[in-house]
Amino acid sequence: LIIEKAAGVSEEVVWTDFLFHYALHGWGLGADATLTIRGLTLATGHLNEFAIFAAYASVYVHDMIISGYSGRPGETQGGAVAIFNADYCDDSPAPSAATPTMSNVSVVGNCRGVRIQDSHCAYIKDCTATDNTDNSFYFAAQDYTYATGCNGGTFDSCVATGSGQAGFMVIGGTDTTIKNSVVNGSRGAGVM
Repeated sequence: LIIEKAAGVSEEVVWTDFLFHYALHGWGLGADATLTIRGLTLATGHLNEFAIFAAYASVYVHDMIISGYSGRPGETQGGAVAIFNADYCDDSPAPSAATPTMSNVSVVGNCRGVRIQDSHCAYIKDCTATDNTDNSFYFAAQDYTYATGCNGGTFDSCVATGSGQAGFMVIGGTDTTIKNSVVNGSRGAGVM
């Protein structure tokens, strides 16, 4: 599935109240599908959900702004992006600074920013997270142990500003890299 701004459109395209949830869109666990979203602004003023919530699918997000998802007082159910159990290791070309899985994405005023969980070889480049109420960038493990989590993941040249918790949170996993990245103020640890 590809969702993108039409070629030749120069003005900003805003999709209000956009939701992609794998279970609601017929992508059961193990669907082995691909989702690409490019060139849009996704915004809400009232949804307590993730804008993009995908499991067992390769998700590519580029040149986006995502704002307002679960970012109001008392809202803790969602955020901008949650990708669970994605495996990019066999992509051709392999994910890298030249071919990231996510790039030039700005997440602003959400609960969670970018949460990659139990996934392999994700490469997030040139992304910003500003004024999110929880963690800005995660590599997470569902069971919160060192034996699971993300493997071979990279945050490259990302900036977390005004994080409600950690700027960058790494739970479990192996071979995780955070490079050329900056934390500008966080309520919790800058990198944890």
